Amino acid sequence: QASPQYPARFQGFEQNPDTAALLFALAIPIATYLILATRSLLVRIVLGATLLLFVGSLAGSGSRGPMLAALAGALVVVLSAASGRNRVVLAVIAFVAFVGCVGISRIPQAKPAPPTTPGGAPAIRRTLFSSSGRRAAWGGAIHQAENRPVAGYGFGTESRVFVDRYASFESDLVENTYIGTALQLGVVGLALLCAVVGAAVGVFARAPSAGIETGCAGVTAAALVVAATQSYLLSVGNIGTATAWVSLFLLAGLRAVPAAQSAVAASSERMPSRETASSHSE
Repeated sequence: QASPQYPARFQGFEQNPDTAALLFALAIPIATYLILATRSLLVRIVLGATLLLFVGSLAGSGSRGPMLAALAGALVVVLSAASGRNRVVLAVIAFVAFVGCVGISRIPQAKPAPPTTPGGAPAIRRTLFSSSGRRAAWGGAIHQAENRPVAGYGFGTESRVFVDRYASFESDLVENTYIGTALQLGVVGLALLCAVVGAAVGVFARAPSAGIETGCAGVTAAALVVAATQSYLLSVGNIGTATAWVSLFLLAGLRAVPAAQSAVAASSERMPSRETASSHSE
């Protein structure tokens, strides 16, 4: 329901509009890749309708971080899987869809602010470029992380350590995976997280492919972008955690298998066969 701070937003079956939107953002690159990968017109129509459902739900949620994440994931897919003029056309369509989502999300209006009493705090109004209190919360969490910069306060302690002292912010978490990781695991944990992600993404970035790893790369890109506005990558049981990590592991594994096969083949070519070795010994 609309409030003086927020307009009416599509919530879905989850706790809040941002939670459902997180899953939509990760699903959009998958649907985009499947549309490009299939040759069946009927399957493309079904997938296209599904993609429109995801995009429409994302627009109704009004969640800006997942909108930007969905755009990033879709762009990774179309720029890697499409070719020639289609690549440019699909990239433009993705950007236009993003602008459309933002525009639709601005149609609902918040309730009129109640009159303030003398000395009372003014009503907080959410705008397109406001941070919903996140900037203040991030600054406070960073100051807390500075007290234990190396190892942090311990895995799973984000909701216990972080205290919401900010009038315009409503969450028990920092709502930023990277700051939340530094709070829990310190600089060491954050560096390890970046190393794991960088190892998987770096191989694909050096040699993009149109195979299934393209879909995984799109999900990974979306997951990394939305991680800047939500604490979820290290939250066991979160609606998007499994999708993000499985895609990242598949991205690394799908690229590692051909490399391993090539190494084995090259090694086999260098090693003499038993018959050749026997003739040499004779």
